Amino acid sequence: MEPPPQTPAQPPPLLHSSGLTRTEVNLSMWCHLIPILASVTGLGMLGFLGPLLIQQTSTIQSAFLERHSRESLNFQISMLIYYGACAILTILIGVFTLGLGLILAIPVFGILIIGSFILGIIGTIKATNGEHFDYLLSIKFIK
Repeated sequence: MEPPPQTPAQPPPLLHSSGLTRTEVNLSMWCHLIPILASVTGLGMLGFLGPLLIQQTSTIQSAFLERHSRESLNFQISMLIYYGACAILTILIGVFTLGLGLILAIPVFGILIIGSFILGIIGTIKATNGEHFDYLLSIKFIK
């Protein structure tokens, strides 16, 4: 008499090579990628909303996801402050130098934009690889 066929066991959830679940890795990646997409589409000032929403609405209790969302959110808030300070200084310098100060201010804005874009890409890659990433020049508002 043949034994009855056994049903295969459910496969475990897909794990990333670092031991994290794919959901943790993907949400962490999106924390860094959404601000990049926001800046490319012209909604750069709203880039902080992506990590904020992921942090507040995620049902996953993960230290990895919490750290990436916090780092990205802190960086995006810091960049808003840097952009605002640069804009105010640009206006003041532009007025006092009759527009010649803009020669200095425009490259500073360019450095801020390109730097945030590059750091966002690095953060996305690190999150995808299951590694931690700390942004440069990020003020730690949320600890």
